[in-house]
Amino acid sequence: MATRITLNAILSYLEELTLSTTVEIPESPKKAQNRSKHVLVIGGGVGGLMTAWILLDKGYRVTVVSKEWASLAKPLTSQIAGALWEYPPGGCGITVIETPLFGCSTLEQYWEWPLQSFEFYRLMANRDELIGDGLERAAGAGKFGAKMKTLFQFFQHPIEDESCVHGRDDRHCDKYFEMKTLDESVDSPFRDQLKINYHCMADANGGKNVNS
Repeated sequence: MATRITLNAILSYLEELTLSTTVEIPESPKKAQNRSKHVLVIGGGVGGLMTAWILLDKGYRVTVVSKEWASLAKPLTSQIAGALWEYPPGGCGITVIETPLFGCSTLEQYWEWPLQSFEFYRLMANRDELIGDGLERAAGAGKFGAKMKTLFQFFQHPIEDESCVHGRDDRHCDKYFEMKTLDESVDSPFRDQLKINYHCMADANGGKNVNS
């Protein structure tokens, strides 16, 4: 029994993205045409394996090359990507995306891609929760192994305090307000999904200098 999720086409990517847990994807002329093409994917992390997975579902032959693989001793393919979804710029991720060179993607594109992956993870988690350990699970429906968890981020200066403008990181302030808009805007497809909240916490001396 196949388990499938489909991400609908969007303005910047006009084709649906489908992910399955079996090879029982319906045949199509385009899929048959893709069988003659062999794609090499370098890297066995989350990005590489997800790319290979989607390509296989589309009919391509795929070879993945990686310096190491997930195992019982190391169950995550890549430590951060396997456990954390984050809207760019990341708190501990690469910073090269903030200063794109010729031929690199823009920060706006990096903003769009994680929203696509968020929707994918959300559909995965919802599907897994629906399957559970009941009859569908017993009938062979595969699980993606995705769960939605709350992410807490901490800043040394209040994000919404204009008096601290010289001491705060504007990149993360901009990210916070962008995500808050996505979470609250009536027209946003992510309304009430991201659950963006701001809390100001006091330290042991009563000073309000720790925020999340």
